[in-house]
Amino acid sequence: MKKKANLLIDETSPYLLIHAHNPIQWHPWCQSALEKAKNENLPIFLSIGYHACHWSLVMERECFNDDEIALELNKSFVSIKVDREERPDLDDIYMASLEAITGQTGWPMSLFLTPSGYPFFAGTTFSKYDSPQRPGFLTVVKSIAKAWKTNQKSLIIQGEAIINQIKELINEKQPTDSFPFEVLDWSLEALDQKLDSKEGGFGAAPKFPGALKLDLYIEYLNQNPYQRKIKRINNHLETSLTKMAFGGIYDQLGGGFHRYSTDEIWMVPHFEKMLYDNALLARTFFEASQLKNRDFYERIGKEVCNFILLEMTHENGGFYSSISGDSEGIEGKYFLWDRSEIIKTLGEKDGESFCQIFDVIDPSINWDQLSFKNGSPPHDWFYGKILHLKKDLTKSLLEVEKTQKDFEGWKNKLLQKRLLRVSPSKDKKIITSWNSLMCEAMVKAYQITGVIKYLKAAQKNNSFIWNNLQTNGRIKTSWKDDKTKNDGNLDDYSFYAKACLELYKVTSDRLYLERAIITTENVLKFFKDPASNTFFFTPSDGESLIYRSKSIGDSSIPNGNSILAGVLIRLSHLLKQNHFLTTAKSIFNELSLKVKESPHLFSSLIREYILFENGPKEIILINGNDDLKSFILKGLKPQEYFLTEKNENIPALKGKSKNRSRNRKSNSPLLYECTDGVCISPKKGEKEIREFWEKTRFSYSN
Repeated sequence: MKKKANLLIDETSPYLLIHAHNPIQWHPWCQSALEKAKNENLPIFLSIGYHACHWSLVMERECFNDDEIALELNKSFVSIKVDREERPDLDDIYMASLEAITGQTGWPMSLFLTPSGYPFFAGTTFSKYDSPQRPGFLTVVKSIAKAWKTNQKSLIIQGEAIINQIKELINEKQPTDSFPFEVLDWSLEALDQKLDSKEGGFGAAPKFPGALKLDLYIEYLNQNPYQRKIKRINNHLETSLTKMAFGGIYDQLGGGFHRYSTDEIWMVPHFEKMLYDNALLARTFFEASQLKNRDFYERIGKEVCNFILLEMTHENGGFYSSISGDSEGIEGKYFLWDRSEIIKTLGEKDGESFCQIFDVIDPSINWDQLSFKNGSPPHDWFYGKILHLKKDLTKSLLEVEKTQKDFEGWKNKLLQKRLLRVSPSKDKKIITSWNSLMCEAMVKAYQITGVIKYLKAAQKNNSFIWNNLQTNGRIKTSWKDDKTKNDGNLDDYSFYAKACLELYKVTSDRLYLERAIITTENVLKFFKDPASNTFFFTPSDGESLIYRSKSIGDSSIPNGNSILAGVLIRLSHLLKQNHFLTTAKSIFNELSLKVKESPHLFSSLIREYILFENGPKEIILINGNDDLKSFILKGLKPQEYFLTEKNENIPALKGKSKNRSRNRKSNSPLLYECTDGVCISPKKGEKEIREFWEKTRFSYSN
């Protein structure tokens, strides 16, 4: 029987709704909860997590559904539950507090605050009872309740000191300096110290895909400044992408990447699938396909986008935020297989071939007799049950005398079998920043493959955000069930403007350019820090919190200041308005010393700086048919713009009107390459254009 609902019952967030029938008297983050804490002089227990997080679900089952813990929290605290995806501003503030207090980061966050919101104690996941390693949550709650009654003044001083220390770091005046052009080399040298040359990626377990770091390798190969490094960089990029695509971190049947690997060999993941991870990785695989292994990388990029379109897309075009890794209370259960089930589904011969290719060695899984701590099996237990490739799929199929068509048949049968299982739940929130990353990935998919469904998905998504999460140029962070949540942050605005410009790149439709301009002008108006050259995470007219946060380095997604700098460079180039470029340069100079100290933390900023230093290149096609346009788009590099006669005004071609007019009459295509308004002599005729493009863009990609 369901328990009486608390105040979370009226929320739309699936994560909050999971807690709506806890015995704890939860509040959403709201003024009434904050006023209650102040009026009754009660400390706040703040819990921040998200729907797809396995450990957030574990703590809900073990602690937040417990009557004994609820009794203590209800008696002595105001308990507030926050979905980090709805409130990234709160997540940013209190994650910095968690790190300052414990030296750790991660979710769920468990913080104890003064009635004014200042944190004095913090941790991540707790069990109910004490262990030799750490106190249980019940002990923590009772101890803090007692400390608040007996030592309140010192806890208030402690909380204020922690926040003042963070504010000092944010407001620290950075000496400006010129941005070092050698920074790409420096960042790769820093990454070299952490790279895993055998298994790919960076660092030890747990191992995250690191798409933004791999993007720097792609950028280096595109720039190609020093031949001596090319082989090593190429090898590491290839090892990383191949090992991830072969491993258990990739869903070999349904497509899409799980969040991260718990081991160094990409075998056993945490099974949640996040929109932002798949957006960034799809883009990385597509951009890598322009350099090498074209067919393989392109296939993985397409599979990721197809997975998003099939399983994570709202009927009106928005993309859902995540899919949980848990089903029936067990992490990963939905994705695991035993030999007997595969053989029963595919038949003896085909089943044996499939198990050989995907290394399925466990004879059977008796789910009824298994008992898992915290709903998660021991790490070694997963081996032999997770589908993964030992070698290239095409080669593996040849060894068992099967074809790609055979594999597609097997995959469809197993997918249909998997659909009969209890599937992991989805968080159907639509988040502006993450949607914009996926929109950009869909544009890239169209550019590389020429498949129109990806372009249509990007256009539909961009319009969904504009029509549902934007009013008068002001953006909201998230949408679900026709309700928007929270004023948009710097990531929402910057990523959306970038997605608009990527759509403009491939369509020449001025609608997207105008949306980018409106969005960017509001960033300049509401987010600029008057005391520095960078931008706050929250708008000046947003909710007043204990401080106004600002982030400058990349996290699992690009940093908003970095993407904004790139947007400003592109707008300056397209509109010939220098104030945009001046603002971008100021961002680079403001962050230059930070980048010199830790270049590997600024991958997205470094990419945008290279664009600033080199200037966007225009690839201009006149009189080209659709096939030729698709061919040119496929070879277009990330920092290049594609313009056609659809553009109302192509500044780089001013003064060449006679030549263009003459060519329009002859209907013979022309291809110009222009940088900073200077164009080299055009390639003339389709044959010459194709030969030139093939030689300069595709001769090394397979």
